Amino acid sequence: MSDSAKARDFKAEYEDAIKSAGLYHAGATNNGERVLNRLLSATVPSSAAALNKEIAEAAAKNEEDKLEELFKKRKALKDAESANLKSLATIRQSTPFEKILIAYKPEVEALAYELALEVLKGTHVALNNATPAKRAKSGGAPSDENKKPAAAAKEAHIEGPDGQTFVVPFHKGPPTLKGLGELLKALGFNVEETPKGPKTEETIKPKEGGEMLVTRRNIVDAIKSGLYKGFTVTKDETDEQKPA
Repeated sequence: MSDSAKARDFKAEYEDAIKSAGLYHAGATNNGERVLNRLLSATVPSSAAALNKEIAEAAAKNEEDKLEELFKKRKALKDAESANLKSLATIRQSTPFEKILIAYKPEVEALAYELALEVLKGTHVALNNATPAKRAKSGGAPSDENKKPAAAAKEAHIEGPDGQTFVVPFHKGPPTLKGLGELLKALGFNVEETPKGPKTEETIKPKEGGEMLVTRRNIVDAIKSGLYKGFTVTKDETDEQKPA
């Protein structure tokens, strides 16, 4: 197969794009992240993630009897997943992807419209928040009076049930969880502090089902939806629009 005939590696292209700080507008990065998280969450078994969370909690409390019971459940779950993967492989071999999409047309359409609406809203907010850069004078570099300081990162302010406050900054560049360790712990996540910032293997589980990756945007949106009792978004600068 020639290089031109090979399928493009869109995952690698996407990861290269978000690693290039400042290459894309922060609003565009957030939109891409939301769409990606929503699609990928549909392929993650929620039962496995929930069980891993229970195991981590039991281990932290040294509950040996409960751990033994949970490990048995995890083994049974893995055995069931193994059998399930075999049946899925049979489906892949016998049924073209296009037919699967047609068979699940209502579900596919619902997901497509959900993502289209998400992109529509996110793009609208990003365009209204965008500040046109002042053009340099013809024939030369911008004068000092036209130079503007780098825009500060937009922030979301969170208030917890005990009056504690947290700030979630939305920096340009690759999305990270830097600075979110205390908030994630307060929300009940198991967090590992690393040189690159906090890390968690857990996921966000919306009330309507499914799972989402833990990101700044998803955490703020989940709190807004009332998923975490007692936590409130008191201010979200990413939702603020310029006056007409």
